[in-house]
Amino acid sequence: MARDQTTPMTDEDIETLREDIEEVRQEVREDLAADFGGNPEDYRTGNSTPDAE
Repeated sequence: MARDQTTPMTDEDIETLREDIEEVRQEVREDLAADFGGNPEDYRTGNSTPDAE
């Protein structure tokens, strides 16, 4: 998809994009867990760490 797209995205396009984004987010969580330890779900947005306070 180009930024200068002249037609609006369809609902199907949006759903495909959301699925792609979620796949990337899962890969990032897995990479963080591999690099820093813990469970990939520990790296979900909005989770705080005990030493963050």
